[in-house]
Amino acid sequence: PDYLQRIEQQKCMVSQDVSYQVFATCCTFYVPLLVILALYWKIYQTARKRIHRRRPRPVDAAVNNNQ
Repeated sequence: PDYLQRIEQQKCMVSQDVSYQVFATCCTFYVPLLVILALYWKIYQTARKRIHRRRPRPVDAAVNNNQ
């Protein structure tokens, strides 16, 4: 294989194979991006549920406590 010749010649070269480039790009950028977006979406949904679950404070009680 080609990589054995490069080892013997002590050359370090980046692979120019298109399929490898697509695979490497997906694994190092797009997959982590999708994971982060999914996690942020779950955090957003959970925060939104917690905000909606809070019971609104009665207005009369808040006014009476300040007097």
